[in-house]
Amino acid sequence: YLHDPAFLRWQLSAIPTMNEAMHRGSYGAALELMLAYNSDYAPPFNGLVKDDPKQAYTFSVLVRLLENSNAPFRPRAGLSASDTLASEQNARLIFEKRFNGKIPNKGISTYSYGLRKATSEDCK
Repeated sequence: YLHDPAFLRWQLSAIPTMNEAMHRGSYGAALELMLAYNSDYAPPFNGLVKDDPKQAYTFSVLVRLLENSNAPFRPRAGLSASDTLASEQNARLIFEKRFNGKIPNKGISTYSYGLRKATSEDCK
């Protein structure tokens, strides 16, 4: 399956699709992006993006905002103070701009990512 053209198309579109869904306000997409940038061991996006501590921290802060967590943000080891601040500011900006500063319903529907249903045409 690793050489199947349908799988290769999915690989190329997976992260851009998650970014689009997150920018449309999908909590689930934000969570998946946090995991993807944090580690290469987070299915289903293992190795599709390079681990990026700054991006991982941005999405971690965003997810905490979306979860309305009162726990303080814990900066990632290895991030400079300026990168930490920039990540926190970017997460707040995404929260305000893409989620309208509101806590989403994190039920099953938020994990649909707003994607269309696959059809047999996708596998040709």
